[in-house]
Formats: sequence, structure tokens, C-alpha cells
Amino acid sequence: MDDIIGAYLRQKLKDISDEAIEMFKSIVEEKTYYKGETLLDNGKINDNFYVVINGLVASFIRNEDGSNFIRSIYTEKKAIASLQSLINNKKSNASYECLVNSTVIEGKFSNFIKLADTNPIFHKLHIKILEGIYIDSEKRITELSSFDASQRYMQLKKEITNIDNILPQYQIANYLNITPVQLSRIRKKIFSK
Repeated sequence: MDDIIGAYLRQKLKDISDEAIEMFKSIVEEKTYYKGETLLDNGKINDNFYVVINGLVASFIRNEDGSNFIRSIYTEKKAIASLQSLINNKKSNASYECLVNSTVIEGKFSNFIKLADTNPIFHKLHIKILEGIYIDSEKRITELSSFDASQRYMQLKKEITNIDNILPQYQIANYLNITPVQLSRIRKKIFSK
């Protein structure tokens, strides 16, 4: 875990000290969750944050008829938290579930804020993480609003090259905001070329 956390923090902040890395390590732990396990539940206030070490985690939104929609897929080195719950101390509007067996760094946001109050490098880290979340959200909105389904599929395959071997077709289609039949047609068209 030591090398993973240090590498993650140094990727975010080139000037972070070994002492600061040790401080961060004191508030987190490495955990493994299995496929289908939930990290954060919809409708609950949560104080946890996560960073994916390996695996895939998705955030799901449930509509009024009870159907789940994949809002985001988180890959290695992506931070996960219900910002609504953390920032406003309100119930999460999404659930976060492992799509495959996943290893994460897990910590309490309240402990992270205490660290940030004692060392400004953690305020800088907080900003870097929020910037990354904002950029990823903006990218996802752009894909959904301006890419056609084939372009969204190809973009997903570019980001997660073996996605077709990892997730069932219905989950890939759900993330792309299309039906499994549409995905099947797109794949047939692409792979027949």
C-alpha cells in the first residue's frame, strides 16, 4: 500500500513531502471489495472517500420506476465520493458499486479535512482532486451531449481497452445511454470493418 499511496500523491502533487505522505497514510487503509459490493449507498449520508487502485467502480442513479443508470465508471487512480453527501452533509443521490473485484484506498473525509487544516499541502491536494472530478464530469457531459452512440462506445474502448471482456453488454449499453440491441448493432458494424 505504501508505494501505491505515495505514487498517487506524487502524481497529484510533485512537491509533497515524505512526512505529508505518512500523514495521509495514517488516515486511509487499503481494502478489497468484490464484484457487486457497494461502497456508498444511495439515500445515505456518507463520510467516506475512495481512490481506485485497481478494478472498476460505477456510480448508479435510480429513476422513479426503479431502473438503475450508470452515471460514471471509475478506473485506476480515480477518486470516488458522493460530493453531495460530503459537502452538504446530505443523503447521496447515487450508489457506488464494484463492477469487478476492486482494490481501493479508503478514508474518512472528515479526517482528511482535519489534515488539510494542519497542512496546506492537503488543501492543494483537495483542489487537485476536485479539479480532476470536474474535468471528468465535463468530459462525460460533452460525450453524452455531442457524441453519437458509436463515438461514445469507441471513446469507452479507448479508456478501458478490454471493456467488452470485463462488463456484460447490458452494462456497457447502460453506460452509453443506449439499448443492448443498439450496442450489438454498433459492435457488429465496427468489427465487420
